[in-house]
Amino acid sequence: MAIGVAGTLYANVMSGLPRGPLAATVAAWPALAFTVASFMLERWLKSQVSTAPAAVPGVPAELNGHAHAAAELFAADLEAGRVPGIRAIRSGLHVGQDKASEVQAYLRGLTGTR
Repeated sequence: MAIGVAGTLYANVMSGLPRGPLAATVAAWPALAFTVASFMLERWLKSQVSTAPAAVPGVPAELNGHAHAAAELFAADLEAGRVPGIRAIRSGLHVGQDKASEVQAYLRGLTGTR
């Protein structure tokens, strides 16, 4: 990248130099402005990525928020140490068989039952 910027800067300065030092400075401005803007954008993007909220530990990403909803919906069962059945999870969360099985496995982990 540095070679490309340097080459562009050199070409711009050389094209403006026959018209005087002010023209050379004006011709160099686009390459410098682009370089500075690129670095500023890159730093801003990196800061946005590093401040993104971390995932909740212990919750598989594929549950897509169903884990929290299931924990709230079946809180009474979980407090009693019971894990709801697949049918209850499917009807309560309006999910399919596979997702209900994943949620049930997660809820088992919360209660410590097998």
